[in-house]
Amino acid sequence: MRIEIPENIELFGEGATCFHALCFMQSFLRIASRKLKFLYPNFPIDIIKATEARILSRIITSIDSFTLLCLQGIDYSTCCTIARSIADSLVVIKLIYQENDSSEQSFRHYLYLLDGFLQNAKLLEENIVKTDRITDAEFDALKKQYESARKNFKDGIDFCKSKLCEHPFYTTFPDFSSVAIQQASWKFKRKELNRKGRIESYTWKELYALLDNRSSIISMYSSFFSQFVHGLSISNILGHDDTDNFESLASCVVCLQGIVLQELKRSFNEDNKLLEFFTNEDLKQILMFYSPERISDILKKFEASKTNKEAK
Repeated sequence: MRIEIPENIELFGEGATCFHALCFMQSFLRIASRKLKFLYPNFPIDIIKATEARILSRIITSIDSFTLLCLQGIDYSTCCTIARSIADSLVVIKLIYQENDSSEQSFRHYLYLLDGFLQNAKLLEENIVKTDRITDAEFDALKKQYESARKNFKDGIDFCKSKLCEHPFYTTFPDFSSVAIQQASWKFKRKELNRKGRIESYTWKELYALLDNRSSIISMYSSFFSQFVHGLSISNILGHDDTDNFESLASCVVCLQGIVLQELKRSFNEDNKLLEFFTNEDLKQILMFYSPERISDILKKFEASKTNKEAK
């Protein structure tokens, strides 16, 4: 059963659903993503805001993929997987990049990057062996790729470790910092070791509370979506590809879009220029979502504002 949301009806007219809200919000996020790409066309890992911008940009792209599948009402499993991925990325934003303490933010930032470099470096074998399935030329090209990748990951690891070893925490919390760097423990709870000499880290279930602390929502991210991410039994049961199910997913991602927008406004809206790359074509597309009544109301407010300016 579909539950009508009054705000959707008010904004988009009778019969409006969460699909309307999803597409409407995404129109603004796409415009904002142009700002992010303008600010940081590359990915300088030593600029913390650039990493946050890259994460937000990727999230917006993921929502584009989600929207495409969701509106077509196909592949519920993939939609759930994308929604979980978006939530995971927003957890990173909440834990690291919304941290008000700049020292803790930078320490987590470099641990987070270090974790990624270390995990990828593990995937590369120390030595690759040629087989008769590839030619000498192919093997030489593959070997060069391996060597280049290993060097890139090593450079990233060395860079992050140097930053962490120069960090104030390394002097203030030496025992904790040493273990944190060794384990790339960016999800640490406290800057100290427990009695067993270990770092206590947040579980993903605990981290989902940063998005919404209601137990039902935490369970949705940590348990329900996990079934689809890992291909467990629930993901294989027939009947998921129902319109109401997709609309429920859409409502979930609309909430995540709201978190994205809040963060964009918090970090990248200097001088209120978050949407400075707004075009006339964008305006046409956005107005198509509004109900006739809402458009009439907007025009009346515009005319009233124009009249007030002329009067002054």
